[in-house]
Amino acid sequence: MSQPTPYLVGMICSYRHLQLIAEHNLSEDDISSAYDDHLLALNRFFYESRFHQIIFPARDDAPPTQRGLHFYAYLVIPSSDGKPPEPVPHETVEVLRDFLAGFSSEAQKELATIKFGLMRWPKYYAVPSWLYDDMYEYISRFSSDATHSLVETLSDGSD
Repeated sequence: MSQPTPYLVGMICSYRHLQLIAEHNLSEDDISSAYDDHLLALNRFFYESRFHQIIFPARDDAPPTQRGLHFYAYLVIPSSDGKPPEPVPHETVEVLRDFLAGFSSEAQKELATIKFGLMRWPKYYAVPSWLYDDMYEYISRFSSDATHSLVETLSDGSD
């Protein structure tokens, strides 16, 4: 069996979304020390905090409908055949609900427009050590959840 391909699950954010996220999570000094670049400040924060998250900048060659959109990757999931896998839908809803919980109601309204997406790790980026670790952790968690559900189903039928 071949090694699974890691795919990133993330939020597709405008620069305004990144600004709201940065201003909510970082100090003014954190942002100003990154030359007031919210994307840079957030990525620095993720790196220094050892959070396994990254925000990819908007692509200059993106189609017009995707220009100015950034990809905020927060989860790594596997693909067994190299094709984009289907993320578990309730996980993305839960992530957004949890994510919005600490924001003001005005910011929540703006951030509620965030869409979710999937992408492979870009070839021109160095692969972080956590990418495959997180993917295998996801596989392990999913396998444990499936095994636990099967055991519960079998034990419920034996009564």
